[in-house]
Amino acid sequence: EEPAAEEPAAEEPAAEEPAEGGGDEVQALKDANDAAGMCAYCRKVDA
Repeated sequence: EEPAAEEPAAEEPAAEEPAEGGGDEVQALKDANDAAGMCAYCRKVDA
């Protein structure tokens, strides 16, 4: 289960944070971070 095989493994800093307490906040942060990372990745590919 590694969909991020094409991206640098360092694109998931949120994975190191504990998921306990404010799970929604952590998930939202992770989603936003993933989206930002994907945009940067796509931009890198297009450039």
